[in-house]
Amino acid sequence: MKAKSLTAAALALCLLAAAGCGGKKAKSPKDAAKNFVNSLLKNDKDLFFSSVYYGDADKELVEAQFEMMAAMTEFAVEYEKAYGTGKFKGSKPVITEENLANLEVEGSGDTAVARTPGGSEDIKLIKKDGTWYVDISDSVPKGEQAAQGKKVMGPMAEGIRKVTANIGKKGYDEKKIMGEFMAAMMGAAMSGRGG
Repeated sequence: MKAKSLTAAALALCLLAAAGCGGKKAKSPKDAAKNFVNSLLKNDKDLFFSSVYYGDADKELVEAQFEMMAAMTEFAVEYEKAYGTGKFKGSKPVITEENLANLEVEGSGDTAVARTPGGSEDIKLIKKDGTWYVDISDSVPKGEQAAQGKKVMGPMAEGIRKVTANIGKKGYDEKKIMGEFMAAMMGAAMSGRGG
């Protein structure tokens, strides 16, 4: 069975995201990190929102970011299934379903950091009212960046999903897929700027 993976690029996008509300409550930092990763691998918005703490950020922006991050995660998983693990250029697998059990967690009190053995990305965690969350409060855009994010996240998610649908199809090699991926990202970015 090929591992579903969350790449460093996808994780970086993920850390721009979202918020603690209903759903599955994490009793430990490791549970919070697992819930967060699984929410993206499974495109589960409820689990995502119950896994992250985003402070006072705009919920509409957080929802748009979830859609983009879930699309990006699906793209990375499908790309690596079709073209090979580690083939998604500019990234490397950070967390797979198979190694979620091996997350290393360090911390004390109400803060912690999780990472996979040999992983390159830290996942910040925070405990609020007895529940652990992935803490992205410092990473959610504010002000003009938030306004810009709202404009481009939806079109980016839609473009990424369209490209993902072509992965592995006849005539769609890695080069063509990456070209379409970059065009979708640039098109969404330009549409958000009015260009």
